[in-house]
Amino acid sequence: MNVKDMTTEQLRNADAEMMALVAPSGLRSLTPEHCMVKAELGRRTAEERTRQTRSQAGRKGAATRARREAAGLPPKRRGFSLDNAPAGGWTDADRVS
Repeated sequence: MNVKDMTTEQLRNADAEMMALVAPSGLRSLTPEHCMVKAELGRRTAEERTRQTRSQAGRKGAATRARREAAGLPPKRRGFSLDNAPAGGWTDADRVS
């Protein structure tokens, strides 16, 4: 069984079937296949939660930027420029020996 190729719905169905077998017997341990299904479901859930959080944070940041721009205010953070050379360029006096 390759759990990475299964859809989330197939994983949920497989988990429900395996839990139906485990629950009545009172066993506390899961089979290795069931552990793989549970782990994949957990990974996908965490991935979806992260995606939602980042999306929400992006919308919030965009709203803040738009609000500040409409008010005529500068951005809260300025972009960092990797080119930090002085206006006249670097000279030999700027070198550290």
